Amino acid sequence: MKNVRLQLEVPEDRFEELKDLMGRCRITSQKDLFNSALLLLEWAAAERARGRIIASLDEANMKYKEFAMPALEAVRQPRKTAEGRVTANS
Repeated sequence: MKNVRLQLEVPEDRFEELKDLMGRCRITSQKDLFNSALLLLEWAAAERARGRIIASLDEANMKYKEFAMPALEAVRQPRKTAEGRVTANS
């Protein structure tokens, strides 16, 4: 598979936040950071497509906090037509 170079610009303070996050998560390269973030977004989008919410659970109190972001709000759960076919909601 051919590699494609991805380049982006972020404000310097945001880049410092990314480096801090990489340190806390023991991520050693920007490529690994991107792949980890993409994996999480792919999983979250698949869960939203199944009609599930993305949340953090406080197990001690059995309370949860739902996570929301525009990209996940855009994911629609498939629906069945009267004929039983599955289509994407729009």
